[in-house]
Amino acid sequence: TGLLSRLSLSGRLRNERISYSGAGLKDTRFWSVRAAPELSPAANLVIECSAKLWREEEELYYPRDTRGLRLEIDPTLELFPGLKPGIMAAYESRREVVSDLDKYMIEAGPHFSLIGSGWNATARIAAGYIPGDEELPAWFFDGNDSGISWRTSVRIGRSLSSGLDISAFYWGRKPSGSSWSQRAGLEGTVNF
Repeated sequence: TGLLSRLSLSGRLRNERISYSGAGLKDTRFWSVRAAPELSPAANLVIECSAKLWREEEELYYPRDTRGLRLEIDPTLELFPGLKPGIMAAYESRREVVSDLDKYMIEAGPHFSLIGSGWNATARIAAGYIPGDEELPAWFFDGNDSGISWRTSVRIGRSLSSGLDISAFYWGRKPSGSSWSQRAGLEGTVNF
C-alpha cells in the first residue's frame, strides 16, 4: 500500500566454458543486478521503474569485457477496467573496455493492453536511437548500428475454456541499417 506498491530485486550469475571444435575454448563470465520498484501515485496510475547493471566477459580469440547500464520508466494509466495504455522510456549505455567502444541508446514507445470477456490483447512499438553514424559490431548493441531501430509486437488471445487459451501473435524488429525480421503465428496453451 502507499506510493511504493512493489519492489523487485534480482540478480544473475553465469560462468561457462564451451569447447568449439577447431576454434578452442570460449570462456564467458556474466553477472547482473536489477532493481524494479513499482509506484502507485494514484488509483488508476502505475509507474514501473527499473535499473539494471551488468557485466559480461568473454574470451575466445581475444578478450572482450562489456559493461552496461539500463534505466527504464514505464507509466501505465487504467482508463477503464481492462484498458491500460502506457509509454515506456529508457536510457541504456554500453562500454567495451578492451576496445574502448562506448555508446548509449535512448528508447521510447507506446503500448497498451485490453482484457475483457475472455479476450486479451497487447500491442507495443518502440524506437531506439544510437547517436553517431559509424557501424557497430553486431555483438555490441544486439545487432543495432548507430541510427534509429524499431521493435514491435502484437498479441491477441482468447480463453476458450477453463484450461485452454489460444492466441495469435506478431513480432517484428528492424535494427538500424538492416531490414525487418518478422515472426507471426498461432499458439495454444492447455493447463491441467
